Amino acid sequence: VNRMLSAESYKIRLETGLSFLEFNYMLLQAYDFLKLFEDYNCTLQMGGQDQWGNIVAGTDLIRRKMSKQAYGLTFPLLTDSAGNKLGKTVAGAVWLSAEKTPVFDFYQFWRNTEDVDVKRFLKMFTFLPVEECERLGALEPPKLNRAKEILAYEMTRIVHGEEAANQAYLSAVAHFPSADPDNEIPTTSGIAKLGGRGESNLPVAELDRSTVGEGMPVADLFVASGLCQSKGEAKRLVMQGGARINDEQVKDFLAMVSIETLNSEPVLKAGKKRMVQLKLV
Repeated sequence: VNRMLSAESYKIRLETGLSFLEFNYMLLQAYDFLKLFEDYNCTLQMGGQDQWGNIVAGTDLIRRKMSKQAYGLTFPLLTDSAGNKLGKTVAGAVWLSAEKTPVFDFYQFWRNTEDVDVKRFLKMFTFLPVEECERLGALEPPKLNRAKEILAYEMTRIVHGEEAANQAYLSAVAHFPSADPDNEIPTTSGIAKLGGRGESNLPVAELDRSTVGEGMPVADLFVASGLCQSKGEAKRLVMQGGARINDEQVKDFLAMVSIETLNSEPVLKAGKKRMVQLKLV
């Protein structure tokens, strides 16, 4: 316990609150390292820099119990420009599994990268030449959006495969024009062969035509589409400026969406990443 209390990470957390389970995490991880060492001859444990104290506790336990040497290797945590960790415990985080984060949503997450993070993420998450990452990341808005498209495409291709990346990109540019439809910005990315216009592959929300009448209130529409779980959530989305229909911001959650708009198979968007195409059936 004294060893744990001396760790800087525990000192900081004790000031804001630490659960019993969190307090014992060092013990659990140290014992886990010991078992891996005993059963599988595991001599190296890797992790984010916030795991340093836990890993060192494991190497110390192995040294004391087995009289042998084990090692730890940590690396900086991945954060955005605001210092927020990109991890599974952070709100809005993306998963590699398509079951947890649909491919299109995965693509959109990286497409909406903050300007200041583009160059760094291109270097970290793609296999493009470093010189190309530098050049793309140095583009000025709005051309920088092409670098974001390339980042999103390459990330999706690596995680989900080329076909899925092609579909995600073409679906996106079918509704939101490409930042470089004529391929004027050179790149070695496979995105260049796809052009700047595509066919929609957005998730589709079907709505019974008989329930619509001459139109539908915005709040009801966003609930029916599955983008919101309740009218209250839809109201908050509109008030926070995150609701869009065909890329036009919705400012009144009581507004009626006309039957003409509904017949046009509009694209509904909640925040920066989630969107569906609405179809009347």
